[in-house]
Order: sequence, then C-alpha cells, then structure tokens
Amino acid sequence: MLKALTVTKKQVLKRYQFNNLEVINQHLRKNRGVVLVCGHYSSWEAMLSIGYHLDGKGYAVYTPLSNKYFERLVVKSRAKHLIYLGSRFDVLQDIEMHQKNNISYIYGLAADQSPMPKPKSYWRSFMGVEVPVFTGAERMARRFDLPIVFADINRVKRGYYTLDISLITDKPKETKENEITDIFTETLEAQIRKDPSQYFWTHNRFKHMDKNPKLVSQSE
Repeated sequence: MLKALTVTKKQVLKRYQFNNLEVINQHLRKNRGVVLVCGHYSSWEAMLSIGYHLDGKGYAVYTPLSNKYFERLVVKSRAKHLIYLGSRFDVLQDIEMHQKNNISYIYGLAADQSPMPKPKSYWRSFMGVEVPVFTGAERMARRFDLPIVFADINRVKRGYYTLDISLITDKPKETKENEITDIFTETLEAQIRKDPSQYFWTHNRFKHMDKNPKLVSQSE
C-alpha cells in the first residue's frame, strides 16, 4: 500500500506479471463489465496495476476511510495507476450507470473479509471453521449478468508477483444462489493450502465464528 505511492509504471510492469488476461478483455471489448475477486493473499495490492493491461477501465470496490487525509492519499495513489476507487455503498448505482452508457469496467474486490453477522447472513465453512461470508460479488454478478473471475496472486521473489486470472463463470444468472460464493471460497482455500505463509491471517477472518446461529441455538 505504501509502495503504491511511489512505484512507477516502469517498475509496475516489470514486477507484476498478469497471465490469461484475455479471459477479462474479451468481455470488456464487448462493453460488458467483469467482476474480479481475490483474497487477502500475497500482494493483493498488486491487482491495482491491472489498469495498464485492460481494454476497459478499472474500478476497485473499497470502504471509504474516516480520516480525510488518508482517504485523499489512497484515492490519489490508486488513480496514478489507472484505477478508480468506488465506494462499496455506491457500486450498484455505478454499475447501472456504466451499463446504460456502454462503459466497460472491471470491478475488483477482495471478497474474503468478515462481515458483521446478520439474521440473513450466509454461513459456510472456511478452512474448517464456520464463518459468515460476503456474497456481494456474487450478487453484483447475478444482478447485472457480469462474468466473474478469480485472481490467483503469487509471490515469485521479494517485490515480484504473478497474477493468474481464471474464470468462475460467464453465465452468473444460470448459477444457484451462493454457488459463485462457494466456488470463490473453495478456490481461495486451495490457494491458501498451497502456501499458507502468503495469507494475511492477521485480518482475523474468524472473529465472528462464535456468533454462528447453530452454535448459539445449541448453547441455549
């Protein structure tokens, strides 16, 4: 995140190698948006350099910061590498506007955060622990019929990364509820098991596991 403030385009193109981008660009050229999901694995910040390789525009979904100084700093650093930051509170309206105007965007988000449990939350196993999971990426894809892809990020050596793009589905409206979320979660789990040292464990993915309705009902 800090390096994004000073890294140059030349350094970015040298250090971050994207593979299989045609999975994305074939849709962008047809004015069809694409949802990209990844986990907090390896240097997920490297995804912000994808804007140099797109046949469309880049939109990173994020939660705005309460500190106005750092908010401006983060937005500025992302725009430097051709990525527009969009608030998660506005993304649905933005997608609708983009579609009406035939503007092709890729909507990227790290989808493994831990949502606050609610009565309708979707709970499932993640690394053997029942946790609530975000379904926002799936809902975006299904509502607007957007293909959804996964970014497998791997550290080659210090400061150098490969980012492999794979398709989850290009027919989201034909999937069952939570199917896309399940595929993403299982793909991320496989990525983590391959090299657990690259996962950002300190973001406390399991902080709400004791609020599982099944466990609460059993204890009452």
